Amino acid sequence: MEYPEFHQVDAAFEEWSCNDEQTVFSPQAPKILWEFHLYPSGKREEDANCISVFLRQVGMELNEGPITTGFQIYAVSDKNERVNICRDTKDFSNQQGRGKFKVARDKIYPVVHADGSIFLVCELEFLLPGVKVGVESPAGANRGLSYPQELFLRAANREMWQKELFTDCEIQVGTKSFFAHRCVLGQHSNVFRSMFAQSIMLEAKNRKLIITDADPLQVHAMLEFLYTGSICLDQMDLLAEGVLCLADKYAIVTLKLHCELYLVSKLSVANVPQMVVVADEYFASILRKECVRFVGDNVSAVFRNDQWKELKQSHAELVSGVLEEVLMDQEDLSSVDACNSDDGTENSFDLQNSHKMMSS
Repeated sequence: MEYPEFHQVDAAFEEWSCNDEQTVFSPQAPKILWEFHLYPSGKREEDANCISVFLRQVGMELNEGPITTGFQIYAVSDKNERVNICRDTKDFSNQQGRGKFKVARDKIYPVVHADGSIFLVCELEFLLPGVKVGVESPAGANRGLSYPQELFLRAANREMWQKELFTDCEIQVGTKSFFAHRCVLGQHSNVFRSMFAQSIMLEAKNRKLIITDADPLQVHAMLEFLYTGSICLDQMDLLAEGVLCLADKYAIVTLKLHCELYLVSKLSVANVPQMVVVADEYFASILRKECVRFVGDNVSAVFRNDQWKELKQSHAELVSGVLEEVLMDQEDLSSVDACNSDDGTENSFDLQNSHKMMSS
Protein backbone atom coordinates (compact mmCIF):
# COMPACT_ATOMS: atom_id res chain seq x y z
CA MET A 1 0.00 0.00 0.00
CA GLU A 2 1.38 3.37 -0.99
CA TYR A 3 1.18 6.57 1.01
CA PRO A 4 2.07 9.54 -1.24
CA GLU A 5 4.49 12.08 0.17
CA PHE A 6 2.77 14.86 2.04
CA HIS A 7 3.77 18.48 1.65
CA GLN A 8 4.57 19.76 5.11
CA VAL A 9 4.28 23.14 6.78
CA ASP A 10 5.56 23.69 10.30
CA ALA A 11 5.01 27.19 11.64
CA ALA A 12 5.57 28.79 15.02
CA PHE A 13 4.09 32.15 15.98
CA GLU A 14 4.89 34.56 18.79
CA GLU A 15 3.90 38.06 19.88
CA TRP A 16 0.31 37.97 18.68
CA SER A 17 -1.70 41.13 18.59
CA CYS A 18 -5.44 41.05 19.10
CA ASN A 19 -7.35 39.24 16.36
CA ASP A 20 -4.10 38.61 14.48
CA GLU A 21 -3.47 36.37 11.48
CA GLN A 22 -0.36 34.94 9.84
CA THR A 23 0.16 33.43 6.39
CA VAL A 24 2.53 30.52 5.74
CA PHE A 25 3.30 28.14 2.87
CA SER A 26 5.41 25.13 1.93
CA PRO A 27 8.37 25.79 -0.43
CA GLN A 28 7.35 22.63 -2.33
CA ALA A 29 3.86 24.05 -2.96
CA PRO A 30 4.24 27.84 -2.82
CA LYS A 31 0.83 28.69 -4.26
CA ILE A 32 -0.95 26.92 -1.40
CA LEU A 33 -1.16 29.58 1.29
CA TRP A 34 -2.49 29.06 4.80
CA GLU A 35 -3.88 31.77 7.03
CA PHE A 36 -3.75 31.10 10.74
CA HIS A 37 -6.27 33.23 12.65
CA LEU A 38 -6.08 33.81 16.39
CA TYR A 39 -8.63 35.51 18.65
CA PRO A 40 -7.12 35.81 22.16
CA SER A 41 -10.49 36.81 23.64
CA GLY A 42 -12.61 34.52 21.49
CA LYS A 43 -14.33 35.27 18.20
CA ARG A 44 -17.84 35.60 19.60
CA GLU A 45 -19.50 36.48 22.88
CA GLU A 46 -19.92 32.84 23.88
CA ASP A 47 -16.15 32.39 23.46
CA ALA A 48 -15.25 35.21 25.84
CA ASN A 49 -13.29 32.96 28.20
CA CYS A 50 -11.55 31.07 25.42
CA ILE A 51 -8.81 31.52 22.88
CA SER A 52 -10.17 30.80 19.38
CA VAL A 53 -8.20 29.77 16.31
CA PHE A 54 -9.02 28.60 12.82
CA LEU A 55 -7.22 27.80 9.58
CA ARG A 56 -8.02 29.13 6.14
CA GLN A 57 -6.59 27.98 2.79
CA VAL A 58 -6.00 30.64 0.14
CA GLY A 59 -4.06 30.92 -3.09
CA MET A 60 -5.61 28.22 -5.27
CA GLU A 61 -8.03 28.75 -8.12
CA LEU A 62 -11.69 28.54 -7.15
CA ASN A 63 -12.32 25.59 -9.49
CA GLU A 64 -9.48 23.49 -8.15
CA GLY A 65 -10.38 20.52 -5.98
CA PRO A 66 -10.19 20.36 -2.18
CA ILE A 67 -6.95 19.68 -0.35
CA THR A 68 -6.95 16.83 2.15
CA THR A 69 -5.10 18.21 5.15
CA GLY A 70 -3.98 16.87 8.48
CA PHE A 71 -3.10 19.48 11.08
CA GLN A 72 -2.44 20.04 14.74
CA ILE A 73 -2.11 23.23 16.74
CA TYR A 74 -0.56 23.45 20.18
CA ALA A 75 1.04 25.90 22.60
CA VAL A 76 4.52 25.42 24.10
CA SER A 77 5.75 26.94 27.37
CA ASP A 78 9.25 28.24 28.02
CA LYS A 79 9.80 24.97 29.93
CA ASN A 80 8.84 22.98 26.83
CA GLU A 81 5.47 21.98 28.27
CA ARG A 82 2.77 21.48 25.66
CA VAL A 83 -0.99 22.16 25.56
CA ASN A 84 -2.89 20.72 22.62
CA ILE A 85 -5.52 22.97 21.04
CA CYS A 86 -6.71 20.78 18.19
CA ARG A 87 -5.76 17.91 15.93
CA ASP A 88 -7.87 16.95 12.90
CA THR A 89 -8.05 16.00 9.23
CA LYS A 90 -10.19 18.10 6.91
CA ASP A 91 -10.71 18.92 3.23
CA PHE A 92 -9.98 22.59 2.44
CA SER A 93 -11.28 24.37 -0.67
CA ASN A 94 -9.99 27.75 -1.80
CA GLN A 95 -10.85 30.59 0.59
CA GLN A 96 -12.39 28.06 2.96
CA GLY A 97 -11.65 28.07 6.66
CA ARG A 98 -11.91 25.24 9.14
CA GLY A 99 -12.53 25.59 12.83
CA LYS A 100 -13.38 27.42 14.87
CA PHE A 101 -11.26 25.63 17.47
CA LYS A 102 -11.19 27.02 20.95
CA VAL A 103 -9.47 26.28 24.22
CA ALA A 104 -10.26 27.65 27.67
CA ARG A 105 -7.95 30.45 28.76
CA ASP A 106 -7.39 28.65 32.08
CA LYS A 107 -5.86 25.77 30.15
CA ILE A 108 -3.47 28.12 28.33
CA TYR A 109 -2.24 30.02 31.40
CA PRO A 110 0.31 27.34 32.42
CA VAL A 111 2.17 27.75 29.12
CA VAL A 112 2.22 31.57 29.02
CA HIS A 113 5.82 32.77 28.93
CA ALA A 114 7.33 35.02 31.58
CA ASP A 115 6.96 38.06 29.31
CA GLY A 116 3.25 37.33 28.80
CA SER A 117 3.59 35.93 25.28
CA ILE A 118 2.26 32.64 23.93
CA PHE A 119 4.27 30.40 21.61
CA LEU A 120 1.96 28.57 19.19
CA VAL A 121 2.88 25.83 16.75
CA CYS A 122 0.79 24.81 13.75
CA GLU A 123 1.83 21.67 11.87
CA LEU A 124 0.22 20.90 8.50
CA GLU A 125 0.46 17.97 6.11
CA PHE A 126 -1.55 18.07 2.90
CA LEU A 127 -2.12 16.30 -0.40
CA LEU A 128 -2.52 18.34 -3.55
CA PRO A 129 -5.83 18.02 -5.47
CA GLY A 130 -6.08 14.90 -7.58
CA VAL A 131 -3.53 12.92 -5.57
CA LYS A 132 -5.05 9.78 -4.11
CA VAL A 133 -3.82 7.11 -1.74
CA GLY A 134 -3.37 3.93 -3.76
CA VAL A 135 -4.58 0.52 -2.64
CA GLU A 136 -2.56 -1.48 -5.16
CA SER A 137 0.93 -0.04 -5.23
CA PRO A 138 4.43 -1.13 -4.27
CA ALA A 139 4.89 -0.82 -0.52
CA GLY A 140 8.67 -0.93 -0.68
CA ALA A 141 9.01 2.82 -0.98
CA ASN A 142 8.10 3.10 2.69
CA ARG A 143 10.68 0.57 3.78
CA GLY A 144 13.65 1.76 1.77
CA LEU A 145 13.31 -0.99 -0.87
CA SER A 146 13.65 -0.35 -4.58
CA TYR A 147 10.74 -1.31 -6.76
CA PRO A 148 12.60 -4.33 -8.29
CA GLN A 149 13.52 -5.53 -4.79
CA GLU A 150 9.93 -5.23 -3.68
CA LEU A 151 8.69 -7.15 -6.72
CA PHE A 152 11.23 -9.89 -6.06
CA LEU A 153 10.21 -10.28 -2.41
CA ARG A 154 6.52 -10.28 -3.22
CA ALA A 155 7.02 -12.88 -5.94
CA ALA A 156 9.12 -15.06 -3.62
CA ASN A 157 6.53 -14.86 -0.85
CA ARG A 158 3.73 -15.66 -3.28
CA GLU A 159 5.60 -18.71 -4.56
CA MET A 160 6.30 -19.93 -1.02
CA TRP A 161 2.60 -19.60 -0.18
CA GLN A 162 1.17 -21.07 -3.37
CA LYS A 163 3.57 -24.03 -3.40
CA GLU A 164 3.01 -24.58 0.34
CA LEU A 165 6.76 -24.71 0.98
CA PHE A 166 7.50 -25.74 4.59
CA THR A 167 4.03 -24.75 5.82
CA ASP A 168 3.35 -25.54 9.47
CA CYS A 169 -0.34 -24.79 10.04
CA GLU A 170 -3.73 -25.32 8.42
CA ILE A 171 -6.69 -22.97 8.03
CA GLN A 172 -9.95 -24.80 7.37
CA VAL A 173 -12.93 -23.01 5.82
CA GLY A 174 -15.79 -25.41 5.23
CA THR A 175 -14.41 -28.21 3.07
CA LYS A 176 -11.49 -26.07 1.87
CA SER A 177 -8.09 -26.09 3.59
CA PHE A 178 -5.30 -23.54 3.24
CA PHE A 179 -1.78 -24.21 4.44
CA ALA A 180 0.29 -21.35 5.78
CA HIS A 181 3.22 -20.38 8.00
CA ARG A 182 2.58 -19.45 11.62
CA CYS A 183 5.40 -16.92 11.53
CA VAL A 184 3.72 -15.04 8.67
CA LEU A 185 0.30 -15.07 10.34
CA GLY A 186 1.74 -14.01 13.68
CA GLN A 187 3.83 -11.26 12.12
CA HIS A 188 0.71 -9.47 10.87
CA SER A 189 -1.76 -10.28 13.65
CA ASN A 190 -1.49 -10.33 17.43
CA VAL A 191 -4.59 -12.53 17.46
CA PHE A 192 -2.92 -15.18 15.32
CA ARG A 193 0.23 -14.82 17.39
CA SER A 194 -1.65 -15.53 20.61
CA MET A 195 -3.50 -18.47 19.10
CA PHE A 196 -0.34 -20.24 18.05
CA ALA A 197 1.90 -19.15 20.93
CA GLN A 198 -0.18 -20.29 23.91
CA SER A 199 0.06 -24.02 24.46
CA ILE A 200 -3.40 -24.22 26.03
CA MET A 201 -5.04 -22.95 22.83
CA LEU A 202 -6.54 -25.61 20.60
CA GLU A 203 -5.04 -23.90 17.55
CA ALA A 204 -1.57 -24.19 19.06
CA LYS A 205 -1.99 -27.87 19.94
CA ASN A 206 -3.36 -28.90 16.56
CA ARG A 207 -1.73 -26.17 14.46
CA LYS A 208 -5.12 -25.81 12.86
CA LEU A 209 -7.50 -22.85 12.70
CA ILE A 210 -11.16 -23.39 11.77
CA ILE A 211 -12.98 -20.35 10.36
CA THR A 212 -16.76 -20.65 10.19
CA ASP A 213 -17.85 -17.07 9.45
CA ALA A 214 -16.14 -16.51 6.09
CA ASP A 215 -16.00 -18.14 2.70
CA PRO A 216 -12.86 -19.61 1.08
CA LEU A 217 -12.43 -16.71 -1.37
CA GLN A 218 -12.33 -14.19 1.47
CA VAL A 219 -9.77 -16.22 3.42
CA HIS A 220 -7.72 -16.69 0.26
CA ALA A 221 -7.69 -12.91 -0.25
CA MET A 222 -6.63 -12.38 3.37
CA LEU A 223 -3.72 -14.80 2.97
CA GLU A 224 -2.76 -13.24 -0.34
CA PHE A 225 -2.43 -9.89 1.40
CA LEU A 226 -0.45 -11.31 4.32
CA TYR A 227 2.07 -12.87 1.95
CA THR A 228 2.26 -10.26 -0.80
CA GLY A 229 0.86 -6.99 0.59
CA SER A 230 -1.82 -6.75 -2.08
CA ILE A 231 -5.10 -8.23 -3.27
CA CYS A 232 -6.14 -8.59 -6.90
CA LEU A 233 -8.35 -5.59 -7.64
CA ASP A 234 -10.62 -7.73 -9.83
CA GLN A 235 -11.77 -9.52 -6.68
CA MET A 236 -12.09 -6.55 -4.36
CA ASP A 237 -15.58 -5.52 -5.49
CA LEU A 238 -16.95 -8.86 -4.30
CA LEU A 239 -14.65 -9.50 -1.35
CA ALA A 240 -13.87 -6.16 0.30
CA GLU A 241 -16.59 -6.31 2.97
CA GLY A 242 -15.87 -9.93 3.89
CA VAL A 243 -12.13 -9.33 4.02
CA LEU A 244 -12.72 -6.24 6.18
CA CYS A 245 -14.62 -8.49 8.59
CA LEU A 246 -11.65 -10.88 8.78
CA ALA A 247 -9.19 -8.01 9.19
CA ASP A 248 -11.22 -6.64 12.10
CA LYS A 249 -11.69 -10.06 13.72
CA TYR A 250 -8.00 -10.94 13.60
CA ALA A 251 -6.70 -7.39 14.14
CA ILE A 252 -4.79 -7.17 10.87
CA VAL A 253 -4.39 -3.40 10.86
CA THR A 254 -2.82 -2.92 7.42
CA LEU A 255 -5.39 -5.16 5.75
CA LYS A 256 -8.23 -3.31 7.45
CA LEU A 257 -6.86 -0.01 6.19
CA HIS A 258 -6.50 -1.50 2.71
CA CYS A 259 -10.15 -2.54 2.67
CA GLU A 260 -11.42 0.73 4.12
CA LEU A 261 -9.58 2.80 1.53
CA TYR A 262 -10.93 0.63 -1.25
CA LEU A 263 -14.51 0.94 0.01
CA VAL A 264 -14.07 4.70 0.38
CA SER A 265 -13.00 4.89 -3.27
CA LYS A 266 -16.27 3.17 -4.25
CA LEU A 267 -18.69 5.27 -2.18
CA SER A 268 -21.87 6.23 -4.02
CA VAL A 269 -25.40 7.37 -3.29
CA ALA A 270 -26.55 3.80 -3.85
CA ASN A 271 -24.16 2.09 -1.45
CA VAL A 272 -23.51 4.66 1.29
CA PRO A 273 -26.36 3.30 3.49
CA GLN A 274 -24.75 -0.14 3.43
CA MET A 275 -21.27 1.32 4.00
CA VAL A 276 -22.53 3.17 7.09
CA VAL A 277 -23.61 -0.18 8.55
CA VAL A 278 -20.33 -1.85 7.56
CA ALA A 279 -18.29 0.95 9.13
CA ASP A 280 -20.27 0.70 12.36
CA GLU A 281 -20.16 -3.09 12.56
CA TYR A 282 -16.41 -3.38 12.06
CA PHE A 283 -15.31 -0.18 13.82
CA ALA A 284 -13.97 1.16 10.52
CA SER A 285 -13.30 4.77 11.53
CA ILE A 286 -11.88 5.92 8.20
CA LEU A 287 -14.82 4.51 6.27
CA ARG A 288 -17.32 6.02 8.72
CA LYS A 289 -15.72 9.45 8.52
CA GLU A 290 -15.84 9.39 4.73
CA CYS A 291 -19.46 8.19 4.80
CA VAL A 292 -20.34 11.17 6.98
CA ARG A 293 -18.57 13.51 4.58
CA PHE A 294 -20.27 11.89 1.58
CA VAL A 295 -23.72 12.20 3.15
CA GLY A 296 -23.06 15.85 3.97
CA ASP A 297 -21.97 16.56 0.39
CA ASN A 298 -24.90 14.70 -1.18
CA VAL A 299 -27.75 15.20 1.28
CA SER A 300 -30.65 15.50 -1.15
CA ALA A 301 -29.67 12.50 -3.26
CA VAL A 302 -28.92 10.31 -0.25
CA PHE A 303 -32.19 11.18 1.52
CA ARG A 304 -34.18 10.25 -1.59
CA ASN A 305 -32.49 6.85 -1.73
CA ASP A 306 -34.85 4.00 -0.79
CA GLN A 307 -32.01 2.17 0.97
CA TRP A 308 -31.43 5.19 3.19
CA LYS A 309 -35.11 5.30 4.08
CA GLU A 310 -34.96 1.61 5.00
CA LEU A 311 -31.82 2.23 7.04
CA LYS A 312 -33.66 4.89 9.08
CA GLN A 313 -36.20 2.24 10.05
CA SER A 314 -33.79 -0.62 10.74
CA HIS A 315 -30.90 1.35 12.29
CA ALA A 316 -32.51 4.50 13.66
CA GLU A 317 -29.85 5.11 16.31
CA LEU A 318 -27.01 4.66 13.82
CA VAL A 319 -28.60 7.07 11.33
CA SER A 320 -29.14 9.59 14.11
CA GLY A 321 -25.47 9.39 15.05
CA VAL A 322 -24.34 9.85 11.45
CA LEU A 323 -26.61 12.86 10.97
CA GLU A 324 -25.32 14.42 14.17
CA GLU A 325 -21.80 14.14 12.79
CA VAL A 326 -22.94 15.64 9.48
CA LEU A 327 -24.52 18.56 11.34
CA MET A 328 -21.42 19.07 13.45
CA ASP A 329 -19.28 19.27 10.31
CA GLN A 330 -21.71 21.70 8.69
CA GLU A 331 -21.95 23.78 11.85
CA ASP A 332 -18.18 23.87 12.06
CA LEU A 333 -17.91 25.04 8.46
CA SER A 334 -20.70 27.59 8.84
CA SER A 335 -19.02 29.12 11.89
CA VAL A 336 -15.85 29.67 9.93
CA ASP A 337 -17.70 30.96 6.88
CA ALA A 338 -19.41 33.47 9.16
CA CYS A 339 -16.03 34.52 10.50
CA ASN A 340 -14.77 35.03 6.95
CA SER A 341 -17.86 36.73 5.46
CA ASP A 342 -18.15 40.48 5.12
CA ASP A 343 -21.75 40.71 6.25
CA GLY A 344 -21.54 38.23 9.12
CA THR A 345 -24.19 35.94 7.62
CA GLU A 346 -23.72 32.22 8.02
CA ASN A 347 -23.94 29.40 5.54
CA SER A 348 -27.50 28.24 6.02
CA PHE A 349 -27.32 24.69 4.60
CA ASP A 350 -28.08 22.32 7.43
CA LEU A 351 -28.28 24.79 10.27
CA GLN A 352 -31.70 25.95 9.11
CA ASN A 353 -32.86 22.45 8.28
CA SER A 354 -31.13 20.51 11.04
CA HIS A 355 -34.32 19.74 12.93
CA LYS A 356 -35.99 18.62 9.72
CA MET A 357 -33.02 16.37 8.90
CA MET A 358 -33.04 14.68 12.28
CA SER A 359 -36.78 14.11 12.37
CA SER A 360 -37.57 13.28 8.75
